[in-house]
Amino acid sequence: MLEQVGLLQRLERWLADGPRPGLQRPRPVVVGTAADHVAAVAAQVQTELIMLPAADTQTGEALVDREVDSGCDLLLLAAPDGAAVPATIGIAAFAGEEPVRALGFDATLADDEWVRRAVAVRDGLRRIDLVGDRAAALASLGDPALATATGIVAQAAQRRTPIVLDGLTALAAAVLVAHFGELDPQRCLIASADRRPAAGMAARVLGLVPVMDLGWPSGDGLAALLTLPLLHAAQLAPSRDDHGVTPGLTRQDP
Repeated sequence: MLEQVGLLQRLERWLADGPRPGLQRPRPVVVGTAADHVAAVAAQVQTELIMLPAADTQTGEALVDREVDSGCDLLLLAAPDGAAVPATIGIAAFAGEEPVRALGFDATLADDEWVRRAVAVRDGLRRIDLVGDRAAALASLGDPALATATGIVAQAAQRRTPIVLDGLTALAAAVLVAHFGELDPQRCLIASADRRPAAGMAARVLGLVPVMDLGWPSGDGLAALLTLPLLHAAQLAPSRDDHGVTPGLTRQDP
């Protein structure tokens, strides 16, 4: 019989299996401007929220170096993604998916807006097929928020700092970094399930299962912040791992 693994136990195993953040100085980062409710939740969980302007990969890399050098042992990354067309293109390109499948159907969109986005994704996939490295891919996508998020994920991988991913742009950044061979997905957590097809594709490519499902599109930073007390609880709870099951939050878990 397959073992049923609860959420805290899964997080406890992730903490024990290589990333090992002490959670002494976790740093949530929002690329762009954080909504008021996100700032309020950050205050409730007693952590300092960093708002980083969308710029370029170097901005994201510099932020990671500065925080890790100051003792950061866990990054929580969100990037409010709006229409999310560049992120959808980036995920679809490296997941090998068709434009319409990656975009999905959104009943809240007018037909002409959905068609506009589908065309943008299709054309973006044609352009990105020609790139040979991460920098060229980001130049093709042309999204400063995605470039900044990618710099954060890439430098976190270089500095061996675990990272929580919140939303489509953060997921796309991780997919880009992983595709070009610079990311160990086992150092990542996906904060919350996102119902958009591209988010599911990203989770499949990374081999990760979201920590929770809040029931609405993620990306504003709320899901990442709510992951933090869960990780603290998993760290403090008595160990229940008596069965020698391989740790990690991956699709190989029951």
